[in-house]
Amino acid sequence: MARSQRGQWGLLFGVGWEKVQMPLELGGLGIQNLEIMGWALQMKWLWWQKTSADRAWSGLEIPSHPNARGMFAISVITNVGNGRNTLFWTDRWLHGCSLVDMASEVVVCVPSRILKTRKVEEALDNQVWVQDIRGGLS
Repeated sequence: MARSQRGQWGLLFGVGWEKVQMPLELGGLGIQNLEIMGWALQMKWLWWQKTSADRAWSGLEIPSHPNARGMFAISVITNVGNGRNTLFWTDRWLHGCSLVDMASEVVVCVPSRILKTRKVEEALDNQVWVQDIRGGLS
């Protein structure tokens, strides 16, 4: 189950994590995969950021692994409602797709700050979304 090897700082122990993570009933120690559990926690933070705008940290960038962000993005489809909680450019609100998916060439011309903050309600009011596009399209 474990093998040792000598490293730069002395004796290191390698652990057979596949075995350790197995349930007790199957001979393992039942330890959760901490990497995947960390991604799950990060997805929970992303969910809170999306659904709880009243939290003090809601406007801050949440550090998360690309796998957690990707899993969150493909797992959440937004029902627009009044458009106050739906991001215009990045949320999946158009038939289960986002504008990032459908018009990536256009989205690259939108400043990052606007991508992260523009709500559907604001964007559709007097077609403000058109003003979000900066630079030339080729």
